[in-house]
Formats: sequence, C-alpha cells, structure tokens
Amino acid sequence: MRVLWQPRFVVIAVLFLAATTFGVVRASGGGSPTNLRGDQSVTPVTYSSTDTWTPTVPSSASTPAAIVSAISNAAGLGTALRVSLTDPAAQDTTQGSSLNFDVATDGSVAGNIHAAWEADLVQGVIAEAFVARGMQPVITSTMTGDLPNGQTVTLQGGMGDVAARQSFSSDSDAAIQQRLDAVLTQANLTPVSITVMHVGQPAPAVVARTNDPSSAAAAASTTMRALFGANPPLYEGYYFEIENAAGAPIIAESASFRTGSGRSWVDPSVAASSSLIHG
Repeated sequence: MRVLWQPRFVVIAVLFLAATTFGVVRASGGGSPTNLRGDQSVTPVTYSSTDTWTPTVPSSASTPAAIVSAISNAAGLGTALRVSLTDPAAQDTTQGSSLNFDVATDGSVAGNIHAAWEADLVQGVIAEAFVARGMQPVITSTMTGDLPNGQTVTLQGGMGDVAARQSFSSDSDAAIQQRLDAVLTQANLTPVSITVMHVGQPAPAVVARTNDPSSAAAAASTTMRALFGANPPLYEGYYFEIENAAGAPIIAESASFRTGSGRSWVDPSVAASSSLIHG
C-alpha cells in the first residue's frame, strides 16, 4: 500500500513495502511461510531467500509483556523508546496484539521518520518472538512522538503481511560500516554518521552530505539500492538521510522488512529532480 500526499511545504510518502519497492523472494523451504501478522489466508511478502532466523529472548520472559520488555530493553534506546501491549481497535477482525510506542523525536520530518523506524525494528522482533513462542501475533501498532517541549505528535504505525523467520545480513558493524562508506564515496556523498542498530539482526542508519543536492536526489534510488541491496535487501531494515552542505536534510527514508513498513520524505527544493518521486 502506498499513500502519497503533498502538503504545502513538504513532499512525503508513507508506504507499506511491497513487491514494487523491493523484489519479492520466495522462501526456499516447502509450504507456505507463516504470516507474522497472523492472517494465514493472506500470502505474506518474503524479502529474504532464507527463513532460518529466530530472535534471542531470555527463557525467563514467558509472557507477552515480559517479551516486549526484554526486547525493548535490549534495543538499548533507554527512555527514547517505550512500548506496551494494548488492545487492538474494535474494527480489527484478526485476532492478535497491538503495540503502543512512545518515541523521542525533535519533531522534524527526518527526526520523526528515524524515531518511527527504531520503533518499527523493535516491533518486528517482538512479532517474531510472539510467533516463535506460539503467542497471539502483533497485528498493528500505534506510535506517539514525544517532543522536547513536552508536547506530542502522532506518528504512523501499523503491521504488514510479512513472512516470519526471514534471515538477513549478520555482518559485523565494522564490515557494514566499511562497505557503506565505500558506496557513499562512489556516490560522491560524504559520510556524516553510520550507525548500526541491533534489535534483531544488523540494521544500519546512514546520514550523508552532498554539495550537489539536485544530483544526489536524482541518484537517490540507485544509491540506496547500492547501499542496502534490492532483491533481496541486505539488512532487516535501514534509515537513510541526505543533508545539503548546510546540514539540513533534503531526503529521509526508512525501511523495516519484519513489519513491511517504511517512510520516505523529499524536501521541495529537490522534489523536481528526485528519483524517489519520479521513479
């Protein structure tokens, strides 16, 4: 599902990733893959060619609430992310659990996308753990962004129809950072930061700077595929941001392949040349 709208000052897309975004790869094992969202009447999207991964959760975490706590604590985000189980909305017909996230954000579009991405990664691993333990699946989520001034904003949550147990890269942080740095250099982008999240398997967050915003925006789709793979994607998720020479974001995009969700934003100053908008 892709929803695109254009407010006065920004162009932003919020999407649930599907075959049109990243190629679907059929699992090598026999039978139909398990749908993390629990609706087995829907064939889930499979991004990885292998389905051998399960999350590491302490055996003492024997209830859904304990699993949520163990995984969110292991993410190492502290008070920047809080998560709890809630009841799904009345209109949800699939049986399962809902997660409610509170995430710290500066309120900028890029800041909101990054904060929601971190929640997506945590949600995906919780969903994997619930299915692995035979518990009711995660069918949806809600997200609240907590601003520095004490106010809040509503962020986009949800859960896609995604196959369970998908295995992505388990490379070391050093190997991932070295590879991504080389791709950025080839794309004429200057690395600002490369960090790797470890909620499940590695998920890199890349911020890079350009002196030529229009050219960087035109090449963004190609650059992201070189950074993160395409069919299949290399990592269980990614965050990518390009800044102009003054350090202001012009592009921000995230993906989470265990929840089938992602967000994409392009600043109006480069919208006319952006490959994220014009293919």
